[in-house]
Amino acid sequence: MPLRGKVAIVTGSSRGIGRGMALDLAKAGAKVVVVGRTESAEQSRLPGTIHATVTEIKEAGGDATAVRCDVMKQEDVEALMQKTVDTYGGIDILINNAGGSSSQATIMDIPVYRWMNVMNLNVNAVFLCCKFALPHIIKRGSGSIINVSSGAAASNNPRMAAYNTSKAAVERLSLVLAEEVKAHNISVVAYRPGRVKTEGAEYVFGKNFNWEGWGDIHACSPSTIWLAEQTAKTFTGQVVDRDNFGKTWGPRG
Repeated sequence: MPLRGKVAIVTGSSRGIGRGMALDLAKAGAKVVVVGRTESAEQSRLPGTIHATVTEIKEAGGDATAVRCDVMKQEDVEALMQKTVDTYGGIDILINNAGGSSSQATIMDIPVYRWMNVMNLNVNAVFLCCKFALPHIIKRGSGSIINVSSGAAASNNPRMAAYNTSKAAVERLSLVLAEEVKAHNISVVAYRPGRVKTEGAEYVFGKNFNWEGWGDIHACSPSTIWLAEQTAKTFTGQVVDRDNFGKTWGPRG
């Protein structure tokens, strides 16, 4: 188990990519803090809760705890970090997976509140989680931060300015932070998961959509587990695509 004894926080892990990461990090030996806002099924139009993810991990023999947290609120994020430390004694790995988009609109047409919501969830929440997790990770002497981005960061789609801009910001934040914490032996990367069939994607595109070439929620796990093992001495300050894992980055051969 490559992550035995490590403590990992995964935001947005009640469903989708985050749930897959949480399940597989636990299988790799990590103690996982499952983070999200959905505690009961009636709270969301999509299936999945933080407690259901924890139950699944425990039934498979893993160790996990659920923490309800609105990652856009400073007080919630500070409480999340303290709860993690109180429960498991520290923090080694932070995966900032929580995120979302808005309906497609041009810059002139998008309501200001929608723009702000995307920025708060996709950028400011990443900042808050990094800021308040880092003192605890630094105490461990090394660690790993994985900020989930998207190929949209490099897209000029004229109707996706809010989402694309937010993911570009996450990538720049990651590269700057990597330099800031290099001396503490903490790896920081921006991770592009590629096309993954999640509950949210199925809700948007429909069950009869052509899913050929899309990964399932576990498709990201081999690469994120490898990234979770890294430190600043081995791999940091990169924007990486899942599809290139084992080709242009990660283990070779």
